[in-house]
Amino acid sequence: MPFHTDSEGNGVRPGEDAHETMSNHIRFRLETRELAVAVRDVAEVVDPGEIALTPLPGAPRHLLGLFGLRGGLIPLLDVRAVFGDPPALVTDRSRILVIVADHGPVGLLVDTLGVVDEIDDETLIPPTGQVDDAALAPYVTGFVERSGARLHVVDPLSLIYAPRESR
Repeated sequence: MPFHTDSEGNGVRPGEDAHETMSNHIRFRLETRELAVAVRDVAEVVDPGEIALTPLPGAPRHLLGLFGLRGGLIPLLDVRAVFGDPPALVTDRSRILVIVADHGPVGLLVDTLGVVDEIDDETLIPPTGQVDDAALAPYVTGFVERSGARLHVVDPLSLIYAPRESR
């Protein structure tokens, strides 16, 4: 388990310092949207160029298919399609975030990955009526201001389990 420092510079394990409210989030982009998910929700990151994707005939448009990873089959979702945007174009910068879900891992295809950002959970602004992107609003758990722009933190499980149109 990694160590952090408390307000006095002493090494502590997460949860030992009552004032510890920082958590790591991995940034990613979908076209012009910059989003983040908690690192604790991401099992691993996969290069889509290194997988063989098997499409599923008749599947909803957000479900790109299945890919094999360590002996298991993982469904791959196009996050752009979840938001109602045009389908993702896989490039050499695209990545798959493998999310830990209740029924097993699920892959989320994103355009690019950014840095891991430490966010103080106490400064996370609740999204109530403040998300200017209607397609994004149901998935946002909060946001922070970074360099004059909003970084929206999304719940990856809501992306996976949210009801959508069937095709």
